Amino acid sequence: MRKYRIFLVVLLLIVLGILGYHNREFLFAKGGDTDVETQADSLPVVSSEGETECMVCPSGEPVGIYVKTKGVMVIGVNSVVDEQGITCNPCENLLSPGDYVMRINGQSVYDKKSMLELVQQSEGHELLLRVCRENEYRTVRVTPVKKKDGSYALGLWVKDDISGIGTITYTDGERFAALGHSINDNDTGIMFRVSDGAVYETTIVRIKKPEADKPGRLEGIINYTGRYVIGRVEENSAFGIHGYLTKRQQKTHTQDIQVAVGRKSEVHVGTAYLLSSVSGESKQYEIEIVSVDSDNENGRCMEFKVTDSTLLSLTGGIVQGMSGTPILQDGRLIGAVTHVFVNDSTRGYGIFIEEMMQ
Repeated sequence: MRKYRIFLVVLLLIVLGILGYHNREFLFAKGGDTDVETQADSLPVVSSEGETECMVCPSGEPVGIYVKTKGVMVIGVNSVVDEQGITCNPCENLLSPGDYVMRINGQSVYDKKSMLELVQQSEGHELLLRVCRENEYRTVRVTPVKKKDGSYALGLWVKDDISGIGTITYTDGERFAALGHSINDNDTGIMFRVSDGAVYETTIVRIKKPEADKPGRLEGIINYTGRYVIGRVEENSAFGIHGYLTKRQQKTHTQDIQVAVGRKSEVHVGTAYLLSSVSGESKQYEIEIVSVDSDNENGRCMEFKVTDSTLLSLTGGIVQGMSGTPILQDGRLIGAVTHVFVNDSTRGYGIFIEEMMQ
């Protein structure tokens, strides 16, 4: 009888142990499923070929862009009339458009104002200019000219910032990319060396359609105050501008739809779509990719033609300010608008998104 009771107790413990194990297994499985579902949005997608795919959020939002140069950019070298009425050119054969003046007598040049102050402080004595030309640095000696009004001049036209409207191509939760091409100086066509900059919310107030050989453009109001900052610009490259979103913007983009990044080998002739908010709301507009050049390195990787009647009625085709507009094909982000044909605004070029993400 005693052995029978012991047997029952042991049997009961075994049963309870099994039930407890299954309960723990169920709770663990439930918690595990919840964890997996929570993390799914941030995990990369695996394609049918087993390769990991990058996921981003295509944008198409027009934004105001403002960037400052590293040093000041020379856009012109001119003659100066001195206090005796003699015309001279102190920087002739020393500086050229596209040069960047980084320092004067060892002091950093931040903008036009700081450069002017250093030149005036010279009182006509020779200056040592630290200059960057095509990423190579050198020092040149220049003597300012005293003018009739008593001020001093080097005979240089310089620029320290630039602004305009462009389009964000994509965000990835924390960062953004826009334009698809570099920010260049309008006068020299040379790429800006950026020290700082930002992208801002903008309100499009007018779409100026193309006329004859003049491309159209987006015209908008840009409020250059802190509360309208979308992100900070960190880099200006041949493939566009890149930077990080503000914390506020990161929160507003948490529910954005993600798509896979298409490889350039997947881009093909045929139907594709532009994703744009030029109308005030995000819409897809049909285009036809007419040619693909996988080896192109100047932002003309694909040629396309706008076929969507709604977009043609709204903008007349591609206009200035639409650079960076995302291009989608087969449900993937494959590129961004970079150029428009001056004599035919319905036709344009795009860069592969793979190139833009370098």
